[in-house]
Amino acid sequence: MMLRFVPTVLCSAALLLLLSVLPATGMALVADTTAAADTEAYRIYQPDGTEVTLNDLATATDTVQVIFFGEQHNDPVAHALQDSLLQHLHARAGTATARPVALSLEMFDRDVQYILDEYLAGHINEENFLQSSRPWRNYQSDYRPLVEFARTHELSVLAANAPRRYANMVSREGRDALTALSDAAQRYVAPLPYPEASAAYRARWDRVMTHGHGEDPETDTLAADTTAADILHEDAHTDTFLDAQVLWDATMAYSIARHLLRAPDAVILHLAGSFHVDRGLGTPEQLQHYRPNTPALVIVARPVADVTAFDERRYGAAGDFIILTDETLPRSF
Repeated sequence: MMLRFVPTVLCSAALLLLLSVLPATGMALVADTTAAADTEAYRIYQPDGTEVTLNDLATATDTVQVIFFGEQHNDPVAHALQDSLLQHLHARAGTATARPVALSLEMFDRDVQYILDEYLAGHINEENFLQSSRPWRNYQSDYRPLVEFARTHELSVLAANAPRRYANMVSREGRDALTALSDAAQRYVAPLPYPEASAAYRARWDRVMTHGHGEDPETDTLAADTTAADILHEDAHTDTFLDAQVLWDATMAYSIARHLLRAPDAVILHLAGSFHVDRGLGTPEQLQHYRPNTPALVIVARPVADVTAFDERRYGAAGDFIILTDETLPRSF
């Protein structure tokens, strides 16, 4: 399916609407006691269907080191909530439980980390940063606010993902093809050989390939993953395509683990497509391979027609918190 940008004026209108229904960000988030039922654009649930506030979710992040936030990449409500959560984590940096905050992004590949670092440090301007770092086409509307907040407040930002060219290489030739890469190139992916897909992850992948997107309530999260489109076609059920997906999961997990090795007290907010984190599979389980027993939290946002209708069978196992967001709001693409 061809994806397209929504005109800028439409994105601006969506932003104004979100500002009217989302709670204030930053320090105000900590004091937010507004019931989730008072919001119009989203509701937050625990797996058993209990409705909670944004403040409840934010408080839960205080006891973990990694927060996995699974999104559909064009969901404006999810992006606004991610911004609120990042500001909450930074606000906590001034308290007795201070921890250095890092933002980890599926949306940038490991081979542009030095370019991202140059921009964050003020060595290069934004124009040159964008020309050199291969940002996603919805970067300006959906991810730039997060990167700019990190830049302003001197937070680390991780370009966490494996380059698409190497995922494509695996999808065509198999995982062993990566051994032909130079030592320099192999630094941009998880150490070889990277782990195989778990049985549960493989089962979810197979159900997607069998039932198609949107038909299986457990597997409708891959449809809006713009990176997966680079490797999926009619033969996507084969092991090589699954191995390409797992390469992304493993590399993002490895990037997170490496940062925690350098900054063991850090708290990391990792943003990725929902399929990468749903049910604690994918990247979260790969992190346990590279850094066992790392305390983590999984948040999954699902755009739906009715945010008040929580279906435990469909959503209950998706994460520690499930956010139902209004699918009728304008998308960035």
